Amino acid sequence: SALSFSASADTVAVRTPQVSADIYYPAGHASHRPAVLVLGGAEGGSRWAKSVADSLAAHGYVAMAEAYFNAPGLPPQLLDVPLERLRAGLDRLAADRRVDKHRLAVLGISKGAEAALLVASLDPRVKAVVAGSPSDVVFQGIDRKNGAVASSWTWRGAPLPFVPFAPCAACKSLADLYVASRDAARDNSASIEVAHIGAPLLLLSSETDSVWPSKAMALAILSRRGAR
Repeated sequence: SALSFSASADTVAVRTPQVSADIYYPAGHASHRPAVLVLGGAEGGSRWAKSVADSLAAHGYVAMAEAYFNAPGLPPQLLDVPLERLRAGLDRLAADRRVDKHRLAVLGISKGAEAALLVASLDPRVKAVVAGSPSDVVFQGIDRKNGAVASSWTWRGAPLPFVPFAPCAACKSLADLYVASRDAARDNSASIEVAHIGAPLLLLSSETDSVWPSKAMALAILSRRGAR
C-alpha cells in the first residue's frame, strides 16, 4: 500500500513512487500545524532525520524525514538525485489536512543542507530554511562503490553544474579535499542561487568542521544574499 502505519499512532510511513519518508505528528488532532521537511547528511541521514523529526513533532510541528538516496525508487548512491523527489515531499506535506500549507520549512544538515538550500531556491512555498553545516555550491556526488564523477542532483532531468573533487595529493582529510576542490573551481556555475530564496534563513556552522569548510561557505551564502 502507499501508506503504512508504524507502532506509534503519530507516525506515518510514506512509500510511493514519488516519496520515501516518515511523517511525525504532534500529539492530538489539531490542524493547520507548521510543517518541516527534514533532510539528513551524506551518510544516508535517515536515523538523524527521524530523530530530528520526532523532536520537532514533540514541539508542535508536523515533520517529514525524507530519504533522498539509497531508498526505494532512488539512486543507491548519492548521485544524480532528482530534486523533484524533495519537492514531492513538500507536495505531500502541503496536501496533509493537519498542515498549514502556508507555513512549510526545510531543515537539512551537511549534504542535506545543500539540498535544502537548492529546494528553497526553486520552491517559493518554503517559508523558512535551517541549514546546518551548509554548502554554498553543488559538489560532486558521492559514489562509495565505483567513484563515479557526476553531480549530486538533477533538475528537470538535467544534472546541476557541480564542483568536482580536485586531485589533491597533499590532502590529509576530507575537509582538505573539499577546500581544495572549492578553491580549484574555475567558475561560479555550481553556486547555489541563495539570492532566490525569499524565506528567512538560519545557518549553523563550525570553526572546526571536519568534513568541509562550512563556516567559509556560510559566510559566502550571507554575502551572496546581501540585504536579504
